[in-house]
Amino acid sequence: MPIFISSLTLDSEKPLLHVHLSTDVPLDLHAVLFIPSRATWLD
Repeated sequence: MPIFISSLTLDSEKPLLHVHLSTDVPLDLHAVLFIPSRATWLD
């Protein structure tokens, strides 16, 4: 798991899904979609 995701969420489990998106024509766009394996905010 990327270090920035685990430090951001304080979760050491593997994510359910993560997607990296990068485009540059006609707009320069970079995005990361991260879905944790469990709802940690409900604990």
